[in-house]
Amino acid sequence: MLSEFIKSNTAELLHIDNMPDSRCISHLVHLCFYILEPARRALDDSIVITSGYRSKELNRLVHGSGRSQHLSGNAADIHIKSHDYAVRLWNILKTNSHVDQLLWEHNAQGNEWIHVSYSSTPRHYVDPNFKA
Repeated sequence: MLSEFIKSNTAELLHIDNMPDSRCISHLVHLCFYILEPARRALDDSIVITSGYRSKELNRLVHGSGRSQHLSGNAADIHIKSHDYAVRLWNILKTNSHVDQLLWEHNAQGNEWIHVSYSSTPRHYVDPNFKA
């Protein structure tokens, strides 16, 4: 559902248009088809997206990289329900040959999430610092 990928408390609070164009929506469809839906089926559990598409303005305000794949609709950040859930999801995602980038990220407040991205020419970069 597109609303999962464009929802942002920051965008709502600051009245920022965070609607992707048709190219970015196409990328989000591919992300779902090749990465997220297969992972959800293998995990047999829900996947909650905390950040998907970001407009340039929103990306700047949340201090995202200027080259972030969120800008093109090729990336999603996934909420971590528990450590066991995260390890299971990580292991599923790292074996998916369509994964372009797989990172276990965190912020200064101690929040953690899994960042995954799709590309038609994946690098299959899996964070070597991940420790289960």
